[in-house]
Amino acid sequence: MNMRRAFLAWLALLSPVQLSADTVIYDNTTYSTQISVSTGMLVGDEVVAAGTARRVTRLELGVYSQRHIARGDFQAWLFANDGTGGAPGTMLWQSSKLDNYALTGGFDLIPFTVPSVLVPNRFTWAIQTTDYSPVAVATNVFGPPTIGEGTPDYAWFGGPNSWTHVGRYNGVPMDLMARITASEVVPDIPDVPDVPSVPEPGTAILSSLAVALLACRSKRGRSSFY
Repeated sequence: MNMRRAFLAWLALLSPVQLSADTVIYDNTTYSTQISVSTGMLVGDEVVAAGTARRVTRLELGVYSQRHIARGDFQAWLFANDGTGGAPGTMLWQSSKLDNYALTGGFDLIPFTVPSVLVPNRFTWAIQTTDYSPVAVATNVFGPPTIGEGTPDYAWFGGPNSWTHVGRYNGVPMDLMARITASEVVPDIPDVPDVPSVPEPGTAILSSLAVALLACRSKRGRSSFY
């Protein structure tokens, strides 16, 4: 077997990230508090991700249309919490707008495909709802999360450079309904230069025998000439 191919096969077996798949790093979609928040501003939640996957590939953000079949426009963001006082600061990603998205009247998860955006362990997701009809669309307060942590116990409202937080409501932490999926950071495998193939043992023996026979024939030829 070619030595380079053998080495790459061995390296693939040793590297667990070669087998990694998308995994949920935050899930707060199980326990409803029966509290919803309606606002035209950006509203977001600061979360602590579980596990080690940190390249976000999917956001599912919860909204509620008050038991009415409804429609609305939705847009999502990811922020690092490096702003003043730990507020959302650096924008890591902004989605395109989902126009005229249909809602069931129950708790809906709005899906956003994210292009493998790298996030820190603690970050903030945010959503904005506009052009809704026939009723206002709210963001749901759920908790506690089943994967990851919703902390600190308040939600962020406003937008870049104008964030404020809203604390607990009647003692209930303001953790918002969301599910976040991410993948591992897969390192590049450096190219390995070709290494000359090592002949099989049987081939080596036959080659040595052929050399010996040629040497004997050469000796016989010289003795008969003289």
